[in-house]
Amino acid sequence: MKIIILLSLATGLLTTQISCAQRGAVTTVARPAIRNTGQILGTTVVNFKTERDVIRVTGADIFRQLKFRVTDAAIEILDIDVIYENGAHDDIRVRQVIQRGGESRIIDLRGASRRIQRISFVYRSVPGFRARRAKLTVVGIK
Repeated sequence: MKIIILLSLATGLLTTQISCAQRGAVTTVARPAIRNTGQILGTTVVNFKTERDVIRVTGADIFRQLKFRVTDAAIEILDIDVIYENGAHDDIRVRQVIQRGGESRIIDLRGASRRIQRISFVYRSVPGFRARRAKLTVVGIK
């Protein structure tokens, strides 16, 4: 009889401890990634002798938009040609001066989201910055 009473008291005490532990539990929910955050697709140091360059994109990610970041010197991006993995391409007129330390506007890619193989761009130097070499980074936005 004493064993039954002790077992019932132990069971009651254990049940109380479990319910108290559950009451104080914290649940965390994973949040989706914030949209419009960029992923670096490539970086190049611009050579003003050729005024044309190509960045090859590696990886299997799919992007809807692009933007450019520029450091060290200002640059004017005239046109970009985005070549996709399936062979299709978008020829996009940019016509934007990007100051040193600045970013371009967000450039929407036409059609459905696709994997980018390479990005070819045409640029020219901005007066007063020709002696410096701009560092150009391409950012893809999913």
